[in-house]
Amino acid sequence: MSKVICIGILIASLQLLACTGEPSPEPYVRHFAANSDVFDQLRDMLREESMIVEEALTTGAGGIGADRIGRFHRFDGVWYDDIVERPGLSVDTLLRQYAIAPARYAKFLELLDQTQAQVVQYKNDEGHEWIWLTDTHDRFPRFKCMALYFWIESPGEVSKRSSIGQFVQGAIALDDGWYLTYGCDV
Repeated sequence: MSKVICIGILIASLQLLACTGEPSPEPYVRHFAANSDVFDQLRDMLREESMIVEEALTTGAGGIGADRIGRFHRFDGVWYDDIVERPGLSVDTLLRQYAIAPARYAKFLELLDQTQAQVVQYKNDEGHEWIWLTDTHDRFPRFKCMALYFWIESPGEVSKRSSIGQFVQGAIALDDGWYLTYGCDV
């Protein structure tokens, strides 16, 4: 019995030690490196969706994901257009509205799953085209973190790293216009 208690105390001590230090964005960087072709494919597919791109030019942004089609978002099983509830809307209705074939939508969802993102979004800001993917999986297991992969057609200054109190944030250039931004509570 005392061996079990000693082992339990040892494991708890090691876990406590593992929780000190700063988060590292390396798991995100490795994930991108292993899947960069999938990120590129998602970017290219979204850029081909002319109705979403056109709408993004007028409304600010549009995207595709399990709970996002164009400007529509699904929350608790109900679709919304911005903040207005749109009962009766379905994925099939929205796919027809945006002229997206169901097989193509399924391919988007498959690629999003491979990138471990929930949505790919398009934005055109002052003539600069942006594509970003919101990450859904926590690859900083000891910290509360969020990451965002983004691609920009012609990047300007991308900040590197900063700390504000208990919050660490940064941006890392990955490859061919892709960047990773992250923020973590430590």
